[in-house]
Amino acid sequence: MADPVSVTGLALQVSSLLKQLVEYWKAVKGAHKEIQSFQSELFALKGVLRDIETAQDTAGQRPSRRDLTETLIAASTILGELAKKLDVRKHRVTKALTWPFEKSECTELLVRLERIKTWLMLYSMGEQQTGISLVQDALQELTDTVKDDIAERKSKLQLDEQRALVDLLDSPSSDAVHAKACATWQGTTPGAWFLDGYLQPWIWDDHPTAKMILLNGKSGAGKTILMSRAVDWMTTLDVRGSIPLTAKFYCVYSDDSTQDVTNVLGVLVAQLALRKPSILDVLDPKPTKAKQASSAQLESCIIAAAAETRVLLVVDALNESSGRSAIYHSLLRLAGENDNMRILVSSTPGSGISDHQHMSCMQVDMAAARFTPDMARFVDESIAHSEVLQRLPRVDIHDALLAKADGSFRWLELQIQHISTQPTARRALQATQNTPKTLDDTYAATLARVPAESRDMVKEALAWVAFAHRPLDLDELNEAVIIEDEQQDIDDTYRIAPQDLLLTLCQGLLSFDPVVSTVTVAHQSAWTYLISDVSKGAEGSFWYLDEDHWMRHIVRKCLTYLLMEPFSYGRALLQRRAGLHVLYPLLDFSSTRWAFYAANVQLGPDELGLALRFFQTHRRKKFGGNFAFWISALLQDTELDHVEVTKRAEPLYYAASYGCLQIMQMLFDEGYVTRSRTPSDTRWDIDHQCGRYNSPALTVACWRGYTDVAKALLEAGADFDIDDAEGYNCLDWARILSHHSCVELLKSFGAREIVDPDSEPHEDAGWKHVKVCEAHNDSRNWRSMTVPYDGYMGNY
Repeated sequence: MADPVSVTGLALQVSSLLKQLVEYWKAVKGAHKEIQSFQSELFALKGVLRDIETAQDTAGQRPSRRDLTETLIAASTILGELAKKLDVRKHRVTKALTWPFEKSECTELLVRLERIKTWLMLYSMGEQQTGISLVQDALQELTDTVKDDIAERKSKLQLDEQRALVDLLDSPSSDAVHAKACATWQGTTPGAWFLDGYLQPWIWDDHPTAKMILLNGKSGAGKTILMSRAVDWMTTLDVRGSIPLTAKFYCVYSDDSTQDVTNVLGVLVAQLALRKPSILDVLDPKPTKAKQASSAQLESCIIAAAAETRVLLVVDALNESSGRSAIYHSLLRLAGENDNMRILVSSTPGSGISDHQHMSCMQVDMAAARFTPDMARFVDESIAHSEVLQRLPRVDIHDALLAKADGSFRWLELQIQHISTQPTARRALQATQNTPKTLDDTYAATLARVPAESRDMVKEALAWVAFAHRPLDLDELNEAVIIEDEQQDIDDTYRIAPQDLLLTLCQGLLSFDPVVSTVTVAHQSAWTYLISDVSKGAEGSFWYLDEDHWMRHIVRKCLTYLLMEPFSYGRALLQRRAGLHVLYPLLDFSSTRWAFYAANVQLGPDELGLALRFFQTHRRKKFGGNFAFWISALLQDTELDHVEVTKRAEPLYYAASYGCLQIMQMLFDEGYVTRSRTPSDTRWDIDHQCGRYNSPALTVACWRGYTDVAKALLEAGADFDIDDAEGYNCLDWARILSHHSCVELLKSFGAREIVDPDSEPHEDAGWKHVKVCEAHNDSRNWRSMTVPYDGYMGNY
């Protein structure tokens, strides 16, 4: 039986490493000593391997073949680590090599290499039947040492793999939302009615009628506060001598990464794995953004966690996720799998979740009367921390606020914030007597306090945060609101000072997390008010945010930003790219998001004109212009040859990959696309192949399942018989990925299947079969941005 790692293969591995070290010797002047040490060990190791390879396999006293195999595997692992660190392709973008090892890391690897080399030398002596009696004891002792090294290395690698996997799964982390919610009730103990009356007996019951509780409450009722309290309370439980495994997730309406079922399950698995790492065994130990676990695999992990221990899962604000139906049904499946499973979910009435009656789910309503004692404690705690409120009779504040709150904790919180900022007790008393009637009235009153000269900037800031579909950091937001039409550059003379001015001007409607420096709308109810018919009223119509209008606005701002002069030198800027991201904080958002917006809104002449200008820089400016710089910005987290990819990149491919049908149609209608293999400076070949897999636009459209985009390309004369670098054409991928409408479309244009319909793609193609959102068929849905054909969020 052949060794899993052969002597010959290991020798080739050493030769490859020696070639890499030669490149580093030439390029890195400050690491010659370390490089020479590695070269010496590797040359010696290569010599020993040649001796073993040529030795006669005669009988003799030497370690077993199994010991040799284990040693070769250990050597291959160490050499693989070296090769990964020394991979010069990672440095092609900067064309500058730097020594990738710390001194301590060099020492550790050299010691391990020396031990393995010595072991193999002694083994070789045994192979050649020379000096066996002299080396036998030393060889056995060294065998034990190498075995210990192998075990230690395997343990470390396994731990590193688990940590890397947990880090990948635990995104987006819910820690920031949890900490913010907990800060609201710190110093009090809200929710006794729920914790003692519902959760405690439910968790302790070995066979409850329902293993899921759905907490129902109107927007602003304080569900997130109660859920955060429940999470902290659960971590203190001891159920029959065992501490339950607890995991939490907070859905956030403004963050697309919290919308997908696989993201929710992944975060839950990551938290459970911190206490029970073995549940990760069913997952690929070396995942990538393009090769992620499916929801079924993640459900298996959670079920494994509940095999012997009570598992408590908490998912808050399910109504804020567009993928709520898929998440809810996944949680229902988990609830039905094991008696140790307990799942707590919160939502709002009317979200569709509470309409799904199920025997595994018990509904609990947050009636106003149940939460009133908690709200009273919140008022008392606020009075204790406000010198102004302490000058007023406590009973007057209670009487003025609690009755009007009608169970809305958010309304109460906003009134307390406003009243507490009054300069005198008399003014505070007047404020308590003139509180707005509803939460919507409160938002209208808050916006009315924005200074007239700041209204336009505040409205723009609110719109950017409301429609960014991910948290913006404060630098990004400050940059976004100052972009002007035809702007050529931005420096500090344009930028807002002080940095937190927008937060002050927005009157508390924006929430800032200082830990990660992100800005979000303070509460879903505020976002709902700004986009609802209520804000269209006579007095508040200025503040109404029309989504289509602001999406077009964001497209224009992003393209204007990307067209600025500092980004016009394309590939020539690759070495400066990291520095430009620091100098221009909106660069990442503009690069990765503009095309998604452009694909999801009806564009006007201004947006289409900007998109055309942007694409034309590809040929009209040196080094691919602003277009090539955009492609390189999308590549920043990849190990591809950025220069080569940006040279081959053409606009039509990326318009197709993002699903920008209107932009493509404009290119067709105005004659910017040709079927010629030798396109001019102003026209692009419809069948040009580029991207990671050297594919034409039609193939990427079919891979994404964009039937309308594929139809437009076919009508414009695109060739459906072109193979990509993997040997597949557009029909192959449409079939493999079950995009049936694309398959039928291609066949209607004359495409015919050549491969066996029942065959599977080879293993390299399998990882490309990624389905990020299982709840939606349309991968352009805002809340389900799928991984593009190129294998990661963003194209190249």
